[in-house]
Amino acid sequence: MDARNSYKYNANTIVSGTNIVLLNQTYASARADSGDSGSPVFKITNNPQQYDIQLLGILGGAIVMERRSFYSPMSGIKNELGQIQTTPIIFINGTVKDNSQEIGSLV
Repeated sequence: MDARNSYKYNANTIVSGTNIVLLNQTYASARADSGDSGSPVFKITNNPQQYDIQLLGILGGAIVMERRSFYSPMSGIKNELGQIQTTPIIFINGTVKDNSQEIGSLV
């Protein structure tokens, strides 16, 4: 999910129909559908190179009526799990490119 417009940070979100509270979520004005939970949330930066992205976190879910989504930010994920390594999959014009090609970098 491309979340260029993240706007509310450190929000606690109640999971509908439960007494589970997700702490320190970030809201984004990006749409998500059923089955999207767990997807990477990123921002396309195209900086310093074309196709560069910034990994923001992992999608938690959506508030459908309000057309917004929430995600766990990378800072919280790293705080819980420690240092993690991410490997981008490069997808350009409908084709998956070999990760070893110098096309862009994950910030």
